[in-house]
Amino acid sequence: MFEYGSGNSTLFFASRVRQVVSIEYDEKWKQEIQGQITSPIVQIYYFDYRDPEYVNSIRSLSEDRYSIVLIDGRNRVECCKAAVSKLKDDGVILLDDSHRPRYREGYDFVLAKGFKKLDFWGMGPGSIGLKCTTVFYRPNNCLDI
Repeated sequence: MFEYGSGNSTLFFASRVRQVVSIEYDEKWKQEIQGQITSPIVQIYYFDYRDPEYVNSIRSLSEDRYSIVLIDGRNRVECCKAAVSKLKDDGVILLDDSHRPRYREGYDFVLAKGFKKLDFWGMGPGSIGLKCTTVFYRPNNCLDI
């Protein structure tokens, strides 16, 4: 699994997948999350989100392709575009806050690449209104949807 933006998702997936590679743009938050991680399968890296390497880290850190890419950090439109190129054939993309108009270009990009979508609407931690997380998937995906 690869994720842009570490946090509760990092902690959740640490015991559910083989590897978590997480990119964080807030160095203080990275240290906070890293202090809660006990699993050796989790690697958290800091990149300034203004640096192009933030988005490109999915390509530069490993030759591997990923089964799950979670996008919950900065530059989400560009991260969506980068994620498609590093996804396994059975891989899925999770886009948090997909209801926000500023992420529409990334949302539409993934759909244009032949993915289907499943929207999850509900209350999120610290939010007052409804928010959406979208799972983008293709046939025969790792989530079996």
